[in-house]
Amino acid sequence: MDYSDLNELIAETESPLYQEFNRAAEYLKTHHDKLMPDDLLDLYAFYKQGLVGDCNVSKPGIFQMTSRAKWSAWNNLRGMSNDDAMQKYVEKVNNLFENWQENSNPQQGTSWVATSRPHFDEEIDDAGKTLTDFVQDGNLEQVSSFLARLSATEVNEIDEQGMGLLHWCTDRGHEALLKLFLKQPGVDINLRDGDGQTALHYAASCGHIGCLRTLLEAGADQKILDNDGNCFLSVAYDDSVAKVVHEINNQ
Repeated sequence: MDYSDLNELIAETESPLYQEFNRAAEYLKTHHDKLMPDDLLDLYAFYKQGLVGDCNVSKPGIFQMTSRAKWSAWNNLRGMSNDDAMQKYVEKVNNLFENWQENSNPQQGTSWVATSRPHFDEEIDDAGKTLTDFVQDGNLEQVSSFLARLSATEVNEIDEQGMGLLHWCTDRGHEALLKLFLKQPGVDINLRDGDGQTALHYAASCGHIGCLRTLLEAGADQKILDNDGNCFLSVAYDDSVAKVVHEINNQ
């Protein structure tokens, strides 16, 4: 970075807009729980566009629903300037919290910016969590205790989101949990979700190579098509999926 760029950076961080954006984001840290998901998505997108610019990360897999929604919201702002995005962020906070500036601290530092993000997932105490919650968390100990009293019917149940436990394991990339479930009596390795997709589709789509290997080596059916006629390779995250499949099929 040359000297002129440094001056520009200093000027930007001292600008009234940047300072107001900073205070708005700081205020939101302790008030995000009052917002609807759509508002949080808008704020996340304006925040990222304001600080980073155009979306510069790969699109998450099909079944990483929260991450995919956040990515799409940010990517939809492609081309919007940093200043415009910061202004939109401040305007959004103004609309949602009419008197927020009266309760914000203008002397607050800016070190939080690197880590502060709007929250989308509500925190739940362990006492209130279900087996699915523990699977999503990757909590091997808690899941093991559940499995000891889980029937063959329950291990293959489809939840309100159209997913089974094998789908959740694979969606989150929890290879150890996946192996644990595959040892469970009566588990259906080819269980289909609401869209007709198996855990193998999930592993391929999300690019979770460890889970992909586990499923293939356990004999998952590679010929199953989902409701749209797609095999698992048709929804693969990248070329690494096909390479693993070729390797395992030719052992």
